Amino acid sequence: MVSTGGFYLEIWPQGAEVLVDNEVKDKTNLFSNQILIQGLSPKKYSVLVEKDDYFPWQKTLEVGDNEITRVENITLIKKKIIFDDINKDINDFPSNSPSPEEIFFIKDNNLYPADLPAGQAGQKDLAIIENLLSYRIYNNEIYWLSDSGFLNRSTISGKEISILNKIAFPVKNAAYKIFIFPNSIFLKEGNDLYLLNPAKKTFEKFYSPINNIKLSPDGSKMVFFNDYEIFYSDSTDLSEKIFLHRFSEKISDCFWLNNNYLIFNTGNKIKISEIDTRDKINMVDLPDNILLADNTYFELKSPKISWDETNKKLYILDQNNLFLSEQITDRTNN
Repeated sequence: MVSTGGFYLEIWPQGAEVLVDNEVKDKTNLFSNQILIQGLSPKKYSVLVEKDDYFPWQKTLEVGDNEITRVENITLIKKKIIFDDINKDINDFPSNSPSPEEIFFIKDNNLYPADLPAGQAGQKDLAIIENLLSYRIYNNEIYWLSDSGFLNRSTISGKEISILNKIAFPVKNAAYKIFIFPNSIFLKEGNDLYLLNPAKKTFEKFYSPINNIKLSPDGSKMVFFNDYEIFYSDSTDLSEKIFLHRFSEKISDCFWLNNNYLIFNTGNKIKISEIDTRDKINMVDLPDNILLADNTYFELKSPKISWDETNKKLYILDQNNLFLSEQITDRTNN
């Protein structure tokens, strides 16, 4: 006897309709964004989630014998997103708050507190740390790469120093950047990315080329991208790199829309993509002509983007104009 199975779906926004093999099965409502569809024979099904004025989501997914196939974050994106033109004649995104690194500055490979009087800036005996190539502040500690190739950790005052790698990293005349995450430490040399092996206390080549790394809001995943490719890994198991996309135009930046979706721009296109690699990856392009609050349109030519994770809003900087979107998805949509 063959047992039946089904689908468990979590969907944003409310009021989305679910079709299985073109048959309407259920609809989310004001009280729940979760749908459980049962009694399906084991086989592959076409699952469509749609709502008026939103881009649809569709996949072919398999139901197993006595199994529930789960898709725990389906995010539908509006076809028309309204933007406010909030600033003109600017060259970069405004900073709402200083980063932790801004309490220091580097001069002549020495680290100084940023509040030093101008006349004392660069005075070597006032340096907190000497002979470093790069640094990062994490959990109120300083991590820095010395010019001898050792990664160090200390208190914010540069005291109580511990060395994290026992074999010196062969430093070059290159740009270095340190990435600190709860479960991993990376060192970027130019476009080459190295991962600190905590057992061996050595840096090992992880991937190349890499432009940047970003941690998902819940800390469970990490996205990696270079000029043309995007992939991600589980933050606790970096051995598997899951490839997502390759493009012919350069990727400028990439952000986590939520824990299961990315928002990024390539060329003059702004794209939103899921990371679920079962069947096709659902991805949408936002319109080239963005709709403004006064009901006019602005044609994007070379947009830069930034994502407000808290308020779920998108910043676009293009042709010295800064635009801010309405809330793209529900704040509970993590």
